[in-house]
Amino acid sequence: SHITPTSDKQQGEFIPYTTKPIGWHTDGYYNPLEQRIRSFSLFCVNPASSGGENSWLDNDILYILLRQQNPEAADLLTRTDAMTIPAHSENGKILRPKSVGAIFMPDHNQLYLRYTQRKKYVQFTDEVVAAVALLDDILAKGSAYHFQHLMAKNQGIICNNVIHKRSGFVDDKSNPRLLLRGRYFVRV
Repeated sequence: SHITPTSDKQQGEFIPYTTKPIGWHTDGYYNPLEQRIRSFSLFCVNPASSGGENSWLDNDILYILLRQQNPEAADLLTRTDAMTIPAHSENGKILRPKSVGAIFMPDHNQLYLRYTQRKKYVQFTDEVVAAVALLDDILAKGSAYHFQHLMAKNQGIICNNVIHKRSGFVDDKSNPRLLLRGRYFVRV
């Protein structure tokens, strides 16, 4: 897909297609588990005039940091009802069904993370709210394991679906930021 700011009302309601910052998330956190995104690629065709830096953190490292601080919080985020993404509908038609699942879960002998810091349209069970706050705190504090990079023209990344975020950016309307994104159901 093409990730670039758009004035298209349908696509523009989704934050990747704006110049706004995007909080920590994994791609496809709203997908049903049988369509989970396990890896992705980004290729920078054209960078923003300023901003648009990406940050990444390995999911295994994040889980270890969380477990070191609070093992009970880590366990709570493996509950199969920890996070709910309500159905997305327009004019009474369901475009994407409700998705309920754990935040951390096993996936073919690997750790899978399904998460977003967005609080709009996201529901957490009461039992996991404090654990989510601790997770957000770890993400906000940064560590030697956090990785940041501002992609230049013709740079790209291919990686497993690690948690990542994007800073806001300023665009040149005549030459807007454009990234090509691929999402895959298999790990790298």
